[in-house]
Amino acid sequence: MSFFKNIIPLKKNWGLSVKSVNVLFCIITFLIIGFLTTQSKTILSYSEKIYNFEMKSQDCDIAIKQLQDGSDYLTSQMQQFVFSGDTQYMTNYWTEVNVTKSRENAVEFLITQELTDTELEKVLFSKAKSDKLIENETWAMRLVCESAGMAENEMPSDISLYKLNKQESELSEQDKYTLALSYIFGAEYINSKEEIKNGINDFQSELLTRYSNKLLKTMEAAKTNVQQTKGIIIVLITTMILITCVYCKFIAYPLIKYSKELANMGADTHYPLEEQGVNELKQFVRKYNSLRKKMEEHTFYLKQQVYIDFLTQIPNRLGIIQYVDSLSDNAKAGLGVLMIDIDDFKKHNDAYGHLTGDRTLKKVANCIASIEFGEDGICGRLSGEEFVLILKNCTSEKLTVAAEEILHSVRCITGDDVGLEDAKDYCVTVSIGGTRINKKINITFTEFLDKADQALYKSKHAGKNQYTEMVL
Repeated sequence: MSFFKNIIPLKKNWGLSVKSVNVLFCIITFLIIGFLTTQSKTILSYSEKIYNFEMKSQDCDIAIKQLQDGSDYLTSQMQQFVFSGDTQYMTNYWTEVNVTKSRENAVEFLITQELTDTELEKVLFSKAKSDKLIENETWAMRLVCESAGMAENEMPSDISLYKLNKQESELSEQDKYTLALSYIFGAEYINSKEEIKNGINDFQSELLTRYSNKLLKTMEAAKTNVQQTKGIIIVLITTMILITCVYCKFIAYPLIKYSKELANMGADTHYPLEEQGVNELKQFVRKYNSLRKKMEEHTFYLKQQVYIDFLTQIPNRLGIIQYVDSLSDNAKAGLGVLMIDIDDFKKHNDAYGHLTGDRTLKKVANCIASIEFGEDGICGRLSGEEFVLILKNCTSEKLTVAAEEILHSVRCITGDDVGLEDAKDYCVTVSIGGTRINKKINITFTEFLDKADQALYKSKHAGKNQYTEMVL
């Protein structure tokens, strides 16, 4: 960061703001984005053209091959029929001509590819030659069918419609077959096939040459555009580097410094941050220094809330443990504890609802908290419907009196106290178990509570709504 500090000397009260830096940054960014977007579209356009040329070339090659293969397929099926007499070959032949139509589909596709007049002429020439060949092949197959003694109703419709001239009709079956063979192996048939093949090859060569020339011109234009783009990008990147230096000097460097200082501060440690950088950062530091002080004032209050039960607003288990841990050994020697549990609280919840159950918990908590023990004790909610009362310097009589007061106070809770106006049969009671330490013994607070809980267990099994004491 010292590098950026040396590049741009810091002037106090220069008045540089985040807004001014951002505006400058945004202007250059928009220029770069706009330029790159425009150039990207241009380059993408060239790429699409190149791709389209390649795809058109591939598609045309496929169509040309389809045209050639279609013609060759008809020839092969016709020859197989003449040689073998198997009518399946003849069926395949006319399926290709009338149903599959490979040649027609290929030509239709090629016509849509913006062909030149010369290219179109060559395509149509090859197709016309192929159609003429079909007519002659039909004549040859008619001869073969008649030489085999096939009735017209057994011939494919295209062959049955073809009529031989009088002289051909009068030939013997053997002569008809010989005539068909002489045609398909004669010079006329072979020359026709060569004309079709040469026409297709000439068309393919001319089309390929035209596409190649277009592709080369497009690639040259794309190359020139890329070179121009490189020069402009260098200028824009240099400008962005200068703006980045300003950003690092007046925004990034102060933020990093503040981040390190905040990371080194402890939870209870505070010292003011030094104002530097853009105006907004200075305002942030002033506000931070003010809020930090207020936050420390609230910390103590928030810590205390950790030890309070949210519903009843009396100490929770953590608060009780903290209280006992804070007592001296002498104070712990005279402790007394009452474990208080609301009788049949689940049934109570099922009968009156959880909202009434919450009100009952708060009312019972108030009854326990109303015991006058001053600074000699603490009451709290352990969990659920279970409460505890801890008394210092406690005697058996004092523990019993406190338990009886709680039993009586809870019995006096009515339905009106918990929002049940018409609940005449509403009744709530508690069972209490108590214990006290009358001498110094080595016992943990959890074990201490367990003894009181055992006494509570006896109260529950003795009929509930009563107090039982267990002395350690």
